[in-house]
Amino acid sequence: EVNLGGHSLISLLYADDNSLVDTWVRRMRRYLSVCDSYAEQHGFRFAPNKSEVILPPSMPPVDFHLHSVRLPIVENFKYLGVFFGNRGIEIDSQIAKVEGQVNAVMSTLR
Repeated sequence: EVNLGGHSLISLLYADDNSLVDTWVRRMRRYLSVCDSYAEQHGFRFAPNKSEVILPPSMPPVDFHLHSVRLPIVENFKYLGVFFGNRGIEIDSQIAKVEGQVNAVMSTLR
């Protein structure tokens, strides 16, 4: 789990986008198992092809599965337009994104 402002955080949720957060392999596998079971009980599936895993830098590669599909391990991902890496929000990527957006708007104003 991750501490955010003194609160433990295990999931980010918005509409049909969600992100599970933990630093322990066993708990993360348990969360994914709960997702599998919940989806099966309620007649839907999460999209493993839209799911990824980021590992802490010190952790050796391990496998995670969702609906029996192995999830790819990645270095970063974008959640609701915000770039995340294994240490949290990637500020440099966010700044570059905003600079690009500002430059695009400025070029239309010229």
